Parts: sequence; structure tokens; C-alpha cells
Amino acid sequence: MSGGEKRRLSLALSLIGNPKMIILDEPTTGIDPLMRNNLWNVISDLKKSKTILLEEANALCNRIGIIVNGSIKCIGSPLELKSYYGNGYTLTMIITTSLYDIETIKRFIEKNILLGFPFKFYYEKFGDYDYKLSYIFENNTEILMNIFKVVDDDIAHHYGIKEFELNQTTLEDVLYNVITKSS
Repeated sequence: MSGGEKRRLSLALSLIGNPKMIILDEPTTGIDPLMRNNLWNVISDLKKSKTILLEEANALCNRIGIIVNGSIKCIGSPLELKSYYGNGYTLTMIITTSLYDIETIKRFIEKNILLGFPFKFYYEKFGDYDYKLSYIFENNTEILMNIFKVVDDDIAHHYGIKEFELNQTTLEDVLYNVITKSS
């Protein structure tokens, strides 16, 4: 029996007897894309009365519970958990330093986008003249509005901002934070 067949059988066996809760650990790993979609449909149909953990939970669940050392630490919708236990947002930009040095660009971003609000900052060299800058900040409407205002403007291009990406906290971040706080 292949790994994918074993996973499908495992899921089928877990459904016998209509259990109140099913905890799945990477139920679609090693399964071809067509079968994975079929399994997601089965899981999606079950979500009205079952619990799924992490990777697929964001797409399939209305409520998620996180259990640490046998006790429930939190329950909520994916959005609620991300808002309460998450790190906020990560703004990642690829910038070029062919026009300005990195400190000038950093000051511009911190003054015009982050507006003096607290943040964590990381950067790495990304090619000959390029850098990848990452800013992690809490949920803040003013910052979010400024990101789109500045990036959509010609000012961003003028300061060498070539690409940007804005990501919200993931459920993996939430799980890590809940486990860390519980230890």
C-alpha cells in the first residue's frame, strides 16, 4: 500500500463511528493533487461538526482549538486567533540601493509608512544592489493605509522599492506563540 493510500485509509478509519473530534496531522501529504482536492471536499463537508488542525484549518474551519500538554489553550475563528495570538503583519520589500543607500531608504519607510509605531526589522542582501527588508508590526490601520498609499505612488519607485508583499500572521505563528506562552 502506498503512502497516499495509507493516508486515505487512515482518514476513512478515523471517520468510523462518527467521532466528535478528529485530529489530523498533514492528512494530504503524499497524495496526488486530484485526490487531495477530493479529500479536502470530504473534510470540508465534515467541518460542521469536526475539528481540523493547522495547515488546512485556515481554509476549512470556522473555529479552531489549540491543545497544549492536554489542555485547551484557546478556541476561536482563524481570524480571531490570528488577531489575538499573532504577530500582526509582515511587510517585505525588495529595494535597490543603486539610487540611495540603505539607511536613507530605511528612514523613508519608517517615517512615511510606519509613522513611528513599534516594529521589528530584518534585512538581507539580495543581489548586487538589492536588499530584502522585512518589517513586522502589529495590526494598525494607519500603517496599512500608508503602505498602499506610498507603494502605489511614484515615490516608492523613486526610492528604489521594486517589489513589496504584505502578509498577515499565519496559523503556524499562532501555534508557536500559544505554545511558547504556555511553556
